[in-house]
Amino acid sequence: MKMFQIASIVTLTTALQLFSVSVSAQNMNSSIERWDAIGEIWERGAVLEEQGEFEAAQAEYQRAVQLSNEIDDQLLQYCASLGSVARMRGAVAARAILMATGTTPTSIQAAHAAADTAFREAIEMFDQMRPDLATSCP
Repeated sequence: MKMFQIASIVTLTTALQLFSVSVSAQNMNSSIERWDAIGEIWERGAVLEEQGEFEAAQAEYQRAVQLSNEIDDQLLQYCASLGSVARMRGAVAARAILMATGTTPTSIQAAHAAADTAFREAIEMFDQMRPDLATSCP
């Protein structure tokens, strides 16, 4: 009887381990799928910024922030969230320039420069806050 109980416990333990590995793999797959979706949102946002549509770009980046909260993998979630916030700050800075100066070709150039500067400053700030992860994002 004891041999049967030991075999049952080993079988149950093995089944639980396999289930755990399966769930972990599913979580990683869903995290990677969300990461990929966020990358696509970032690409759409960048196209909108190139077209001078900074408000629409900001809305895209906000969607990316919301989606990043659904990522199970902590590193990917951190990278997606901060990358999205940095891009959103760039779009906000660009919108502020356009609101103050209008939409002349010169002001649109200035808006692009402001977006780039705000993005880089946000990334630098995040890197200072978490230097251990500064080069860890994919």
